[in-house]
Amino acid sequence: MAEYNENINIRENDLSKVWPDLNRKMREDNKDALLLWLGYFWKSTQRSMDFLLGKQIMIRSEETPEVNDFAIASDFHQTLFEAMVDCDSLGDGILKIYKDEDGKSVLQSNCPTIWYPIIERGNLRKIVYHVLATTLKRDETQYLKAEIHSKTDIEHRVYELVSGASGTSLGRKLDFAGFSDEFPGVQEIETHELGDFLVIPISNIRTSKDVYGRSSYSPSAKSIARKLIERYNQIDRVLDKHTDPNLIGPKDMLEINPITHKPMFRGGGRYFGYLHDPSLPVPDIRYLTWDGNLVPAETSIQRQIGDLFNELELPPVAMAKDIQGAVVSGTAYRLMLTPLLAKVGRLGRAMIPQAKKAILLAMRYQGTPVEDVDIQIQDAMPRIPLEESQRIAILGQLSHFAGEVGGAWLLEQLDIPEDKAIEIMRDPTRGGL
Repeated sequence: MAEYNENINIRENDLSKVWPDLNRKMREDNKDALLLWLGYFWKSTQRSMDFLLGKQIMIRSEETPEVNDFAIASDFHQTLFEAMVDCDSLGDGILKIYKDEDGKSVLQSNCPTIWYPIIERGNLRKIVYHVLATTLKRDETQYLKAEIHSKTDIEHRVYELVSGASGTSLGRKLDFAGFSDEFPGVQEIETHELGDFLVIPISNIRTSKDVYGRSSYSPSAKSIARKLIERYNQIDRVLDKHTDPNLIGPKDMLEINPITHKPMFRGGGRYFGYLHDPSLPVPDIRYLTWDGNLVPAETSIQRQIGDLFNELELPPVAMAKDIQGAVVSGTAYRLMLTPLLAKVGRLGRAMIPQAKKAILLAMRYQGTPVEDVDIQIQDAMPRIPLEESQRIAILGQLSHFAGEVGGAWLLEQLDIPEDKAIEIMRDPTRGGL
């Protein structure tokens, strides 16, 4: 739970809650008003989602109307997007199926901060209950609402929360019927007998000893980011301090403030005065200049940015860096994106089976089961028309793609609609090509 909350603050770029000590290091007054926070963590998640779910998901099923209605009611693409953002940044994404007022199944995403899997003793992989726990407040009293999912039913409970010297603890269980105003139409126990959970987690990388998925925001990436922000802002602060130059000269050059009756200097920077013998010529008033060498610090920053990108599996080319206007081929671009594409492939392999399971289970839950469903995510790699046409031309010369079906499929790869591709293949004026 601590890691979930920490990663949410990092994802939202609210880093002062994660590393408050940076305030002290930046300024004497312990304020971060001038502190710059770098948002590379959210950018890494955003780029991953651009390549994973940047295009609409393709859902195919023989029972198309029922599945399409479910996808529309659930805003399926956006719901899956939200769950995968959590999967990447927190380590787990949570999907939950429920019924609306019309008895239709709807899919929603839940933040994993409310999710508590209960496992069988001695078996990390066998979950016996999924618990979704949230707090609510009535008058001045706080309560815990627990939604307990088994493979056959859903039980709703409400507990009183008791505050004490050692913190908040769980009090007595209350009658759920007494909270009908907060949860209208919700039965205390709902039996579905589906033989599976209506809570479907999507986990990032796990090892044999992990119950929860591992976030892409690794401890090493966080340590690099903390040092990077500290060094970046130290340099920025030094440059800001020397933007307004300071003057040095005799004290008698200062004027007296008519209100405070103290010497004052009108200017952007500060004035350093020294005692001067009036019988001698007035020395030149000159600026205090700073001749600092920030090259080693800048080099360190560039190295740390590279290290952070490596830890986040975020190639510089994905952030429009290191190309500098150069034109590269699609193959070269794909090779430079290898770390990001590998990460996206890993997230896709975790997402697709669970998304398919959610659709099949939701159809059974509302009483309109379907035999099978196919989910495809479209490649979000930018296409280069010349390279694509050359690839399709080479494939068109193979015997495997001879005939109307093969030719129509090749045309679809050039983003030609299916009906138009078939019309082109059946056009008698094509000359047999």
